[in-house]
Amino acid sequence: DQWRHHWKNQNGKITLSLSLANNSYTLHVPGLVSFKLDADGDHVMCFPQPSVSEDIVGHFLVAQILPRIFAHFHDYPVLHASCVTDEDGCWCFLGDTGCGKSTLAAAFAQQGYTVLTDDCLSISTEPGCVRCTPSYSGIRLLPDSFKRLGYSEKLSFFLHEPSGKVQVLSQKKPSLSVPVKALFFLSPPAENEGKSVVEVKALSKSEAMKMVLANSFSLDFYDTFYLERQFFQIAG
Repeated sequence: DQWRHHWKNQNGKITLSLSLANNSYTLHVPGLVSFKLDADGDHVMCFPQPSVSEDIVGHFLVAQILPRIFAHFHDYPVLHASCVTDEDGCWCFLGDTGCGKSTLAAAFAQQGYTVLTDDCLSISTEPGCVRCTPSYSGIRLLPDSFKRLGYSEKLSFFLHEPSGKVQVLSQKKPSLSVPVKALFFLSPPAENEGKSVVEVKALSKSEAMKMVLANSFSLDFYDTFYLERQFFQIAG
């Protein structure tokens, strides 16, 4: 098997694969595009299928490839999260695909908050403060959420990707680095079925640590040096 690791969606379908040859990683999106990294992660070459648009290639680059490069090569813990902010700081929403991270961020945006990011953010620590730096600020919504929230088609464009999500363009320019006020871990939809009340509970430090690790971007799960470094970065 040439593949070092496969990432799969909730239905067990492979969405991204990793291989390593001659000290160089390749990340492959089945049927769409492959990205080859140099040994230091400083350069990325992309090899799209002929029918794949630049928008799709760019989406996978910023949403899947660059976060893993930053986390692995450049000492940035990177979380799979959506995030909104006001003048005092930001709230980050983490959870599995389908939990409602993007929908929740979009709902906050309609109440005047600024969306920092929909997919990923890096975190850093300072004395007495945790800060986050966002990636792109647009929101990707499934068509039903897009319609339910009443977004105008003039502010969006459709991405022809496997998920069929709609990209909603941000109308506000986010800050480059923002203090984090709280992390919220969203429970899977199956656990919320039939519930009409929103429940919020505090997690222990060990529980929070497990959830942050589970929602972090990673590249090579066989690189024990990287995994150890990631663990202590997040624990700090």
